[in-house]
Amino acid sequence: MNNEQYLTAILDELRGFTGRWIEGLRGIRQQQALLRMPIPYPSYPLPQQFPFGDFQLSETFEWIHEYGRQQLRHVHSVRFIFQGRTNGPNSSVAWRIDNTHGTALGIFEIAASIYVSQSLPFRINEDLILEGMSASLATHEPMRLISRVVVVANPDPRRRPRRMRVYELQSGVSNPTRVRILGSAYEP
Repeated sequence: MNNEQYLTAILDELRGFTGRWIEGLRGIRQQQALLRMPIPYPSYPLPQQFPFGDFQLSETFEWIHEYGRQQLRHVHSVRFIFQGRTNGPNSSVAWRIDNTHGTALGIFEIAASIYVSQSLPFRINEDLILEGMSASLATHEPMRLISRVVVVANPDPRRRPRRMRVYELQSGVSNPTRVRILGSAYEP
């Protein structure tokens, strides 16, 4: 195994641990909601400022890899942050999970038009951010929440087709892949 393959294997392992950590947080939140447990603040067990404020959530993972007769101990920390606007006032917003060397392990980005919209068929909340980040870690690709317009035929042939905005999670940059449709709404 050359050095590049070794580093890729370590990052893959770290993404796996980080993904299980994020899924664990999602599970705790879903269980609290299901059982209607009292919680100290809405984003609990995440920081109070999560997901839109100045927060930093950190975790350290430790594991041992065996290579033949050798054992290598790995200790890596990750931090989950709200990056904010990616490129100025009207740009998309993003959340990142980086390792201690600054390598992005996961990125979840929401298009600016969706982020500022007041009429979405879903909520931009803690669970959506965790779902997007979990999907990014699983696919090893940035995850984006985007929208697109499709034309839908009207059942009445005398009426014009209607435009529908579809909101979806999408992975990849050069070859985007739909991960999940979050909702849709007819445009006026």
